[in-house]
Amino acid sequence: LHALVQFCTHVWLSSFGEMERWRLEFLELIAKEFPTGEHKNWTTCKQLLPHIESLYKSSGQRIEKILGYQHRSILRSVNTLAVVLQYQGKYDEAERLNRRALEGYKKELGEQHPDTLRS
Repeated sequence: LHALVQFCTHVWLSSFGEMERWRLEFLELIAKEFPTGEHKNWTTCKQLLPHIESLYKSSGQRIEKILGYQHRSILRSVNTLAVVLQYQGKYDEAERLNRRALEGYKKELGEQHPDTLRS
């Protein structure tokens, strides 16, 4: 997205109080569609990494406060961020986030739910 278009969109969304809603929507879509990390998906992963990191740094914590720590979208996003960190070689931080997502999924969905098992 061209920088000027991005800036204008940001200003427009902010002026109508829609920025957080669309950030959350983007976060949910990215978390749902983020590749599994298999070799055939690395190109897509590389393209998505900067967007995921930027979004998490700019609004991840605010969205988490709004939705709550155990919200399914938050857990999915935390899990996705862990994958991002793993690709960057930040294994300790990735493990911490993976464990956080796993515990959240266990509490919210149960131990046998597919999302819990995948995390």
